[in-house]
Amino acid sequence: NASSYRGDAAVTTWLHRIVVNACLDRIRRRSTRPTVALPEEENHATLSRLTERRDAMDERETSMEINRALAALPAEQAAAIVLIDVEGWSVEEAAVILNCPPGTVKSRCSRGRVKLAATLGHLRNPDHDDGVTATNTKNLGSNVGAASLKGEK
Repeated sequence: NASSYRGDAAVTTWLHRIVVNACLDRIRRRSTRPTVALPEEENHATLSRLTERRDAMDERETSMEINRALAALPAEQAAAIVLIDVEGWSVEEAAVILNCPPGTVKSRCSRGRVKLAATLGHLRNPDHDDGVTATNTKNLGSNVGAASLKGEK
């Protein structure tokens, strides 16, 4: 109330005190409200829904990250990896589609997997980074294919 201002101090000091008092009143009101715990079933269901949403969001982010990594590969390597690891074509079928020898398809996949492993290695084991080599990328392709297609077409 403006009529309560006495003029003893600056207006800003008076306004500051009003704001502080209003905040303290609000805190006091909140602390006196009774709280009621949710029944255990509702609590569990709510937690379950939140976990499912977080998992779906994590999958979506992983899928987007994999798609970005695939897009960063040379087109020939990305095409070979998509045909073999995502679409499930055999090396021979992919060779016919890409109009190149099967050995070329294998080498493109191998080189692309090494690059993907370097880029996406943290997704395989986020707590441990042991370096990436050509020998530990053998099964990366099937992991890439499964994750990149979840929810994407």
